[in-house]
Amino acid sequence: ITAANVTGSTTFTLQIDVAPAATAVGVFRDSVVAGLGYTSGAQSGTTNAVGEFTYEIGRSVTFSVGAVVLGTAPEGRPLLTPVDLIVNGTIDSSAVINVTRFLLMLDEDGDPANGIQISAAVRTTAQQWGQIDFTTTDLQGALVQIIAEAQAADSGAHVLPDFTSAQAHLQNTFLC
Repeated sequence: ITAANVTGSTTFTLQIDVAPAATAVGVFRDSVVAGLGYTSGAQSGTTNAVGEFTYEIGRSVTFSVGAVVLGTAPEGRPLLTPVDLIVNGTIDSSAVINVTRFLLMLDEDGDPANGIQISAAVRTTAQQWGQIDFTTTDLQGALVQIIAEAQAADSGAHVLPDFTSAQAHLQNTFLC
């Protein structure tokens, strides 16, 4: 930097270091969900075996499975659920329940009691899926092809639970 006035000039060096954004670890919970994609600022990856993800403090977190975006939490927190991904979401919102149904359907062994594990094969196949309208009243019809492709990808059960079962599952998750 050079500064000048009528009597002369002076030059000095100014070094600016940009610190990386502060990060924290959160957990995505609808049971424990492993293999869920996430992005928060420069942080991205898939949730680990206990549902953990890294987020930038003060930044939003977007969750996805392949090309299917489940939703975005406006700000990362230590615990996020499907309710946090839907604007004005509640435990009874159709879109929240449909996201929950989708996650339950993706579970490799079909038993959410031991967590939801989205297999690498399904994640790879999901890169080709189009976006899902989670506000639809016919999620079963919207997912016919996706369910077949998930089953072919890893030979898992991949059955879409009905609305009431998924709602009960989500309520039990919150009670725990």
